[in-house]
Amino acid sequence: MIQETLRFYLFTFRPQVSEFPLFETFLTILKPQLHDNKTLKQYAWSVENDTPTSISKHIHILMGFEKTKSKNNPVTQFFNSKVFKDFKNMLKNKQTNEPAGFDDRIVADTEEDFLKVLGYVLKETQVIRKCSTFPLERVSQAIDYYYQCDHIDKAQPKKQGWTLVTTKNIHV
Repeated sequence: MIQETLRFYLFTFRPQVSEFPLFETFLTILKPQLHDNKTLKQYAWSVENDTPTSISKHIHILMGFEKTKSKNNPVTQFFNSKVFKDFKNMLKNKQTNEPAGFDDRIVADTEEDFLKVLGYVLKETQVIRKCSTFPLERVSQAIDYYYQCDHIDKAQPKKQGWTLVTTKNIHV
């Protein structure tokens, strides 16, 4: 299975609500980079809340890189290409700066976490803009797994928010 030779990362880009046109710029420069990058072996992305008036539009990308002994983060190296460096330099005078707008996390090296993240990335069925290099059966399995886990999590009993007020804790 190809997941055994790959290391996966979840990347999210979320521009500041007042600067959502930056999202389209990011998406425009992202697409060719995904296709042309030699170290990126598999990926899936989708745009959430993709309406013209949405201020919470953002993109999730699951990126699979070959496992190496290097301690360098391949996502950081991916976003160090010239076009992304120029994009980040453009952001220096904007509110969408690197720590706030960019978020990357490593996906735990288990089948469970991989399926959950892949399902999370591609969970919305009404999304117009999305792409995946994973086989359709794998994507379907991941989406089913994500929704089943979400359903199980929501079915767990919630801790009551009630506190019994006594003379000992009334001051709190």
